Amino acid sequence: MEEQFIYCEKAESVFEKTKKAKSHYGDVSVEYLTSNKTPKIDTQAREYQREKVASLKWKQKIMLTVLSDAFLKIPQIHIRVIKTNKTFRFELIDGQQRITSIIDFIRGGYSLPNTDDFNLGNGIDVRGMNITDIRENYPQVHQQIFGYRISCLWYENLSNEQTADLFINVLNNTNSMKPQEIRNAVRGFLSEYVRNSSRFENRLDLFERTFSDGKSKKQRLKHFSDSFSLSGRMEVDEWLCELIYLLQNGYRNGITQNRHTQWIKDVQQQGGSLGTSESFGEFNEDVLQPLEKFSYDVITSTPPEYKYKLTPMLSQMLILYGYELKNKYGKLITDVYVKKFFSVYDKWSSNTQKLYSNELMFGTQNEQMEPFNKLFGGKNKKAIGTITYVLDMELKKDEDSFGVIEIDARDFTKPQIIKKWEEQGRKCFFTGYPLALKDIAGDHYIPRSWGVKKGGVTEIDNLVVTSKKLNLRKLNVHGDDFKKMLNEEIELVA
Repeated sequence: MEEQFIYCEKAESVFEKTKKAKSHYGDVSVEYLTSNKTPKIDTQAREYQREKVASLKWKQKIMLTVLSDAFLKIPQIHIRVIKTNKTFRFELIDGQQRITSIIDFIRGGYSLPNTDDFNLGNGIDVRGMNITDIRENYPQVHQQIFGYRISCLWYENLSNEQTADLFINVLNNTNSMKPQEIRNAVRGFLSEYVRNSSRFENRLDLFERTFSDGKSKKQRLKHFSDSFSLSGRMEVDEWLCELIYLLQNGYRNGITQNRHTQWIKDVQQQGGSLGTSESFGEFNEDVLQPLEKFSYDVITSTPPEYKYKLTPMLSQMLILYGYELKNKYGKLITDVYVKKFFSVYDKWSSNTQKLYSNELMFGTQNEQMEPFNKLFGGKNKKAIGTITYVLDMELKKDEDSFGVIEIDARDFTKPQIIKKWEEQGRKCFFTGYPLALKDIAGDHYIPRSWGVKKGGVTEIDNLVVTSKKLNLRKLNVHGDDFKKMLNEEIELVA
């Protein structure tokens, strides 16, 4: 630890002199924190940032400490110094809630309470005042606020890994940190993706916020159950991060907090310290976007009467089981699937039918199955295994009721198409017009999208040759109907 005391106003000249990882005692004034002076201190570094947790009452107590001349002081904050080509950036590692409480007050975000604590004596009574009131009535107090200095430690030349370790293991007691707060501090593409997708300006439509009622300013998630609470402790981050983990690691295997956290660390270090999207090979946004779209479609397809059931775990299971079916069969009718899922939910939760009483919990020898609605309290292999066991059992009884359509993923080969073209007299099947080799396209007479059960197979008997242009027009139309449509068009022209 260096003994040199560094004032924020003079920090730059000191930090230029070393390339070693060091720390220095110092302080930062409120004026510097709220000014446009360069380099500015980034108080919103997302790696160390929760959503706003501090209550109004807590913020007001911070301001009482600033305003009063008491023995209490605002605890030390921690700032990382980042050098880039002879320029500097300051990044707040720890102390965000304290600092933003002061900044919010200065920017007019809230007023002081009407309590006796804020009658400071000597004719100074700031009860109920905001920053503008204080400036107009007590300019000396206004000056005092901006002149208040907060003790800090400056850290130079720390790597991303060293900074994350400092935040997690030194500055914060891991026993008091939520597991997702620890994951959030691990730098890399995945952590950044989760932050951007779940909150801030780029968040997914799936996580749209609304207000609980017309009077309260408390936000809730528009598309989920109200039991999916938002307390500012990265609940949405955790939900999305878990969803990705379960997708990548086989959701039927379950998840634990320790395994999840270790995976976040491991996966982001595969490509080095930066953790860019290129470091992950196939694991990037292109892989995640289909999951994003499917998740939105499934959740927003939930009937209003079942929306209250969309708790964090149930919504994850709804998405993951459906995504599994879609990938297995090729096509899933979303609204049909969602209705069936909740139909199974009700059927296996019924205390009248008690179907669960004849079954065991997954992986157990003598543990009776719980009602279906009771299975969504844990994400271990036993709970998830039991949920999927019930769904698999119902799926075997009636696949169609789940909205699955088996798609023949095969394509016609070029030799097959050419042979069929020659059998057709080198003419378009639908129009009878001559067709050049360069313009031929193989088409499923019964559309592949109709599914295997309805004849949408990649077999020679279902192959006709047409032009590339007509092939694009036909899409999901049956060959009979398409031919009729073309004949009607020809008659109209004639």
